[in-house]
Amino acid sequence: MIENYLKILEESLQKKLTVLDEIIAYNKEQEKLLKKEDVSLDELDANMSLKDGLIQKLLKLDEGFELLYERIREQLLGN
Repeated sequence: MIENYLKILEESLQKKLTVLDEIIAYNKEQEKLLKKEDVSLDELDANMSLKDGLIQKLLKLDEGFELLYERIREQLLGN
């Protein structure tokens, strides 16, 4: 049973890494947009909206991870 929970926690961490990589990519894109002389506010807004969605996804993944970890914390500490 504990192995299943650990697998879920591992998968959650992998998803979080993927989302963080996506956020980093949007940050780099945002930096390029801001370095342009004629910054397109529409492009910048779209970038920030997409990045916000990823941040919300990351927060949900983090919340789910914490909830599951709290369930099995005692078992992990005992072993």
